[in-house]
Amino acid sequence: MRRDSALREFLAEPHTLADMVDHRFVYRKHVEAPYVDTVEARTATQHLARLVRSGAVTEVEPGPARLGADMQVPRSWGGR
Repeated sequence: MRRDSALREFLAEPHTLADMVDHRFVYRKHVEAPYVDTVEARTATQHLARLVRSGAVTEVEPGPARLGADMQVPRSWGGR
């Protein structure tokens, strides 16, 4: 899954969901529409939940997530 790979690479350093939305994993930066942030947030949340369930991503503190099995992500993202 290309987006999961891109998200894993992005999360080599801690980032918040807002950072992920700003990064734009779904839409290119030039796309401007009222639904873009909503779609980006929903997509990032779904991918994070899957990565959390697999143990690939966890939360480093409330909010930021980072790649690594020794960290945790918020329950709202599908964490434990």
